[in-house]
Amino acid sequence: MKKFSVEISPQVQNDLLDAMEYYDTISKTISLNLYVDFKNAIKALTLNPYLQIRYDVIRCIPLTKFPFMLHFAIDESKSMIIVYALIHTSKDPDQAWIK
Repeated sequence: MKKFSVEISPQVQNDLLDAMEYYDTISKTISLNLYVDFKNAIKALTLNPYLQIRYDVIRCIPLTKFPFMLHFAIDESKSMIIVYALIHTSKDPDQAWIK
């Protein structure tokens, strides 16, 4: 099976930091657990990125313990996964993610 590299957009990094800062006000442990959940989702993508296409060419993977989804696309020619957004599941992706 082909191994994919992952490119994470700066917006995703900012969204993750914002979410971690929020959870940090509740508990540092919860904030750390969010980071671990995020990293596990990224690891799962590298093993099998061929999840259901949700929007045009954008695919999604939910985090397992937190109400967020990673929105990503696959660039087959570069064997790369590009993660475009980390969006809370209560938000409308069209409103939360400026394309």
